[in-house]
Amino acid sequence: MGEAVGTRFPALETRLERRKAWILAGPKPAGTIYVDKGAVDALCQKGRSLLPAGIRQIEGEFQRGDTVVITDPNRHEFARGIVAYASTELRLIAGARSDEIEQRLGYTYGDVAVHRNDMILLTD
Repeated sequence: MGEAVGTRFPALETRLERRKAWILAGPKPAGTIYVDKGAVDALCQKGRSLLPAGIRQIEGEFQRGDTVVITDPNRHEFARGIVAYASTELRLIAGARSDEIEQRLGYTYGDVAVHRNDMILLTD
């Protein structure tokens, strides 16, 4: 009597942690972004956001706000994130510097393709 029964799951500590857990476990990724080695280093080693300059290829059709897989040059998934641009837009700005986005699209949603706060790394 009085014995604790069940399993306790403590709440995630921050809103950012909850968002990142949702990115990983939420909706199935709608597409894939293939990036170069410089982008992998910037994301994994320096904690940066994904810029269009590091994007080499887009696969699939997705909308702004969808979850995508991010792969390294060897096509290994190392991150997932929520995109700031649709696949059609990313194809037009892939490889471009951030200051070229508005020139290429005629508008901008910002400098990044996937913001660091909207991304989860799957590697150590």
